[in-house]
Formats: sequence, C-alpha cells, structure tokens
Amino acid sequence: KINGLKPRWLLAIAIIFFILLLSAGAGLIVFDSLFKNRIYPNVFIGNLNLGGKTVAEAKRLLNQAVDKINQRGVIFSYKNFETTITPVIASTDGDLAYQIINFDIDGAAAAALRYGRSGNFLINLKNKLLALAVKKPLPIALAINREEIIKILTNNFAKTYEPAEDAQLIITKLPL
Repeated sequence: KINGLKPRWLLAIAIIFFILLLSAGAGLIVFDSLFKNRIYPNVFIGNLNLGGKTVAEAKRLLNQAVDKINQRGVIFSYKNFETTITPVIASTDGDLAYQIINFDIDGAAAAALRYGRSGNFLINLKNKLLALAVKKPLPIALAINREEIIKILTNNFAKTYEPAEDAQLIITKLPL
C-alpha cells in the first residue's frame, strides 16, 4: 500500500503475467499434441527436413536418400582424378553383395523423434522453442569397412599416388 491505496498497476502487471503464463502453457500443450508421435519442425538429417514426419515416414525418406547414394556412389578425388565407390559391392561370385558403407537409418529416425523429448523439462522446452525458429541438423551414424575402402582407393589411384617423404636437409655448398 502506498498512502493507504493498493497500486492498480501492480495488480495489472500480475494479471498480465499470469495470462501470458497460461497462454504459453496452453501453447506448449497444443504444440505437443500437434507433434505427438511426430518429429518436431526444423529437424534435419543431411538436407532432408524430417519435421512433422512419423518415424516410419522419416525412415522411408532416409531409405530413399540412401538408395540414391547406393546407386550413384560416393566420389573421391585426388590430383584431378576421381573414382566412385558404391556402398554395396558385388562379390566376384556375382550372387553375393556386401556393404562397405552402412547407414543407421533406424537410429537416425529414432534420434530425430527423441529431439526435444529427453526427459529434462528445461532442455525439452529450449529444444521445442528452437525447433520453431532454427534448423537443427542431426547426424546419421555410419559403419564403414575402412580396409575395403582403402584397398579400392589404393587400386584406383595407384598411378597418381605419391607417398609422403620425410623431410631431409641436404647441404650442397656452404657459404663463406
């Protein structure tokens, strides 16, 4: 009380604060219900926007992208020469094929759904707010057969490969 009167502005600020708090809570509830069992907006793996997708839809998109990579291969360049390695290699038998690059599609789709759903309320709130405004890139795990890739690259770049040499100090003439 100031001079026996309650300041009306203090009451008005308190009412506005509680209205904003209730509105934010209601917005969060609506946001969560809109994205129940769906990936939050602006969640990307590579250039694929998985926002609003279910896990099954995300897996389908990721499988399509991996199929393109399997068809086109991965290009490696060295000294103006290029070679392409396909993630799936056919064996000499012709009947068998094996992967030298394997993408964890299931894990990537599950991680995209878990974004903003970690169990920690404050971190989740931050991630949900960020999902509305900022692109969130997530990685996809790879399993590679390093030895096979090195063997292929060594064979394809055999003509241009120059192994590194240790530095040497050669003195031909001492100045006097």
